[in-house]
Amino acid sequence: MMRTHMPLYITATVSGIARGAYLVCIGWNALVLSDDVAVVGWVFIVHHLTIMLTGPLVGTIIDRYRRRYLAALGHTVIPLAMISLAAPYAVNLEPTLLHMFVVVIIVNVSRLLFFGSFDSLTRGVVAPEKIPKVLAVRSSCHLFATALGTVFIGFAMHESPLNVGYVLVALFSVPILVSVLFIPEKPRTTERNPGLSGYIEDLKAGFVIVRHDQRLLIITLVAAVALPLGQLSNALLSSFIRDDYGGGSDIFGSVDAAWAVGGMTGTFILGFVLSRYRLVGWEYYFAALAGLATALFSFMAHPMTLMFFHALMGGMVWCARILIDGRILQICSNETVGRTKINIEVMVSLSAVIMCFSPTLIKFDATGSYFLLWGMLVMISAMMLCLKSKLPRESGSI
Repeated sequence: MMRTHMPLYITATVSGIARGAYLVCIGWNALVLSDDVAVVGWVFIVHHLTIMLTGPLVGTIIDRYRRRYLAALGHTVIPLAMISLAAPYAVNLEPTLLHMFVVVIIVNVSRLLFFGSFDSLTRGVVAPEKIPKVLAVRSSCHLFATALGTVFIGFAMHESPLNVGYVLVALFSVPILVSVLFIPEKPRTTERNPGLSGYIEDLKAGFVIVRHDQRLLIITLVAAVALPLGQLSNALLSSFIRDDYGGGSDIFGSVDAAWAVGGMTGTFILGFVLSRYRLVGWEYYFAALAGLATALFSFMAHPMTLMFFHALMGGMVWCARILIDGRILQICSNETVGRTKINIEVMVSLSAVIMCFSPTLIKFDATGSYFLLWGMLVMISAMMLCLKSKLPRESGSI
């Protein structure tokens, strides 16, 4: 069984390195090319808009074709897109911002294809009762590797031309192509509907799967409520540190890094606990604790307490994500897991956009007020959904 899971862990690790390198490379080079921090913010906005607009289409493809080959296809397209950004430097030119945003869109669609297929492969080869534990180990590998990728690419790009970063990100996709092909794929038990009409039928069916299953509906709501807290922090943390706390980039960097440390620590501890206990329903508690930590974070006034509570936020959000993802993979069939998982990610992205645009919609004097507002809303919503999940299920759609 361990040998069956090992390709999952190896793939999670090498994809984490590639993801960390990509995020730093695109973020830094977008700032260098534009000399405008707002452009970096638009990279984040385009990321979520891409998920919202293409997610259902990609999820339907995942449920209709071989997942191993789709995952490999995703990380075949990504290096080609990154090399296209490096190519203009060969003739003493630079890529345009339009070119960069087109690549961002292509990479995001390809990552959707990869991670959706990767989750579906995990669902097929892991026994349902072991899914949360495997996801915890997989996430620990991925988070640790992401941190390594960000550090490595940062040092590599420091004294190198901008095109070196693009080439390195492209090269990091090569081991992913190898490792993903060693993941066993569970055959489907039903034949897919052929042709364009069959694709449209499957696409329509994907929109009603969550609505017709109360368990999936509630888990979708708690995911949409709690998981975007990381994006809220990405959008507001720099302003909170500078404007509310009066700190500089050194404190911002330390507090920001604490999220990843908390996530890695939380997933490691969760994997250990899941080897002994099932933790049924704990996704709601972790979501509520994430909201509480976010609310308390707004009151902190010392670098150490800021780092502690930001790490706690990261740990609770990642623990909630692992258990939520585990529940989704346990509930869904092998034939519908691709559409369902990505459609839920679409709802999470929509919620993230609303959270991050809240400063435009609601004006507070202090940035910390937004952490307090959303933290309290997340905590209350998670507890209400927890109570709802314990009520007797109704038959039919809800």
